[in-house]
Amino acid sequence: MVSLVEIINFCDDFLNIKNIRDYERAHNGLQFENNGTVTKIGAAVDGNLLTMKRAVESKVDLLLVHHGMLWGQTIPITETIYKKYKLLMENNLAIYSAHLPLDMHGEIGNNVSIVHALEMRQIGKILFDETYDFEIPLVSVEYDRQTLRAKLISLFSSTKCMEFGTENPKKIAICSGGGGSHVTDMIRLGADTVITGEGPRHLFDIVYESKANLYICGHYATETFGVKNLAKLLADKFALPSIFIGEECPL
Repeated sequence: MVSLVEIINFCDDFLNIKNIRDYERAHNGLQFENNGTVTKIGAAVDGNLLTMKRAVESKVDLLLVHHGMLWGQTIPITETIYKKYKLLMENNLAIYSAHLPLDMHGEIGNNVSIVHALEMRQIGKILFDETYDFEIPLVSVEYDRQTLRAKLISLFSSTKCMEFGTENPKKIAICSGGGGSHVTDMIRLGADTVITGEGPRHLFDIVYESKANLYICGHYATETFGVKNLAKLLADKFALPSIFIGEECPL
């Protein structure tokens, strides 16, 4: 049994929560408190009703999530929202959320984890959104596009490939999750290839006309790394059991 405050303070400092600007409605940090102690840690991409129920079933009392349950909106505590609050309170389940701080963390973040999984070499960073100080890695590989495609499909089975650029990528931008909205910026800032989670239909036209390569690998799939890594880090540091709570999310 470990103090909730001790774990939260460590997470806030390690992820630099207070100094990283996130989207206006994101609430990084402790979103829902429990009775003050932690005996088991759970990790999930989303703070939704499904993962909360599975956390309760697994006797978790601190759930780490990437997409939190609060996004700044003022809404009545009714229907599904009420069910979430009731479930959390009745089962002493705390919720901790880290959005952009977990995407961009240099040791355990989603983006750097993809870099490592694909055996890439970081050659720089792209700052495509100064509003949020959000930097993503720019990497290079020693293998060709065919090998890159095979590695991505092995790592992310639902990968969609749009290959209109070089057969030997040298400047690859990686942005997990919803990075598709920034593909134009990544190409403009020097990337010949982009790996991201999701994107709108018109990206096909953009990469064709830009003579670039684009790989859409799934918003959910590309953002499982950070919470898993954070849970393992906490489990090792505080000698607590931890589990990853998955979802059957194909998006």
